[in-house]
Amino acid sequence: MKGIIIYPPLFAQYVIKDRYDAFTNAISKRYGFPIIYAENYSVPADMKVVMTMKGPQHSNPRHIVNLATVKSHQRLIGYFADVHGGGDKFTPVLNKVFERFEYILSNSHEYLARRFPKYVDKAIYFPNFPAPYPAYTTLPLNPKPIKRALVSGYLDFGCYPLRTHVAHMKHPLVDVIKHPGNHPGPAIHNDKSKFLGARYANKLREYGVCVTCGSHLKYMIAKYIEIMATGALLLAPNIPDVEKAGFVAGTHFIDINKENAGEKITECVNNLDKYTSVRQAGMVLARKNHSMAVRLQVVYNILDNIAKE
Repeated sequence: MKGIIIYPPLFAQYVIKDRYDAFTNAISKRYGFPIIYAENYSVPADMKVVMTMKGPQHSNPRHIVNLATVKSHQRLIGYFADVHGGGDKFTPVLNKVFERFEYILSNSHEYLARRFPKYVDKAIYFPNFPAPYPAYTTLPLNPKPIKRALVSGYLDFGCYPLRTHVAHMKHPLVDVIKHPGNHPGPAIHNDKSKFLGARYANKLREYGVCVTCGSHLKYMIAKYIEIMATGALLLAPNIPDVEKAGFVAGTHFIDINKENAGEKITECVNNLDKYTSVRQAGMVLARKNHSMAVRLQVVYNILDNIAKE
């Protein structure tokens, strides 16, 4: 079966793409699909499968738009992360792309359903997943974590209001690691002061408590899964996508909001032993149902069924 995997060109410079690389490398190895970086791609007539990573958005506005007109016998599978990128002006082109794609793998469910209700039935909820580092997959619960709370990632009140609020509240028990930027250059991987890849996973695991939020769009960003997978106690808002992924507030993580965040952080950090069962339950479920291996199996099932046709 002849196929190909396509990323937008800008993604080749993206720093935090370890999970995507591991994911598509596994698919490429299993099926022999080459991986390319291209804005648009002229699909050969004998190409059976085209799998795309990302869709058209502000950073790659023309990516895969031409695929909306490929031949009907060619099977299109799209991993559409961050469909909000660029806002409403991309709705017409995304509608055109979604209409043609047979499989829509989306890391958001509630947001996709709200903005593109026509395509809910053929969309597959495909939550974010961590890269296959030991801190996310095999290391046991840290028995002696740092008794403080960690906030990490891009800080912006418009995009991530709750975690930005926590980062700026000057809570005495909160540490902050800022996002290194999406395109700072390859030298950043040698900068030990920056937390990327396995260093980032290990840093999360060092802490007893980590705080994040589902952005202003209220979808389950990767940090929900990453934090729980390390065994750190996740403090984050309970949102529909989190519930759909099987996580229960109070059982797998602690639900917080802007009004009670400071109080919850103090309580959880100062009484961390009381939350060991929550840490353990979150870690087990994140690893069992939301690993890269689980996400890969969804794609393998799709491709294996296409190959049998």
